[in-house]
Amino acid sequence: MEDCCNEKNQQRFINGLKDVQKDSWSQFGKAYEHCTAHQQEQLLRDYAQDASHAKGLLARIRDRLAGKPFFYLLKEYTVEGYCTSEAGATQALAYLYIPGHYDPCTILAPDQHSWAIN
Repeated sequence: MEDCCNEKNQQRFINGLKDVQKDSWSQFGKAYEHCTAHQQEQLLRDYAQDASHAKGLLARIRDRLAGKPFFYLLKEYTVEGYCTSEAGATQALAYLYIPGHYDPCTILAPDQHSWAIN
């Protein structure tokens, strides 16, 4: 985290993870990682709903001053981590180990994955 984002977002993310654990204990009486998939989803839906209420100019000012909401950071880091992992780059995205020439506009075949690299 130290190399990937600013200090505000680092603190927001770490505090958000602590809040998830605290809320998991208060709602389900156990740690988040020991909850069922349904319980985990319910908890994250609550965080998503809380994050979605903040829109407009005031939300942008708050995000600038305090950092992005935890749920947005969680989604952003999850997608980025998956797409840059070996599984994400080779199985979910089309991957060319040694790319040929750059083709800025190409037609994808039916059911073809998007590209991991240009």
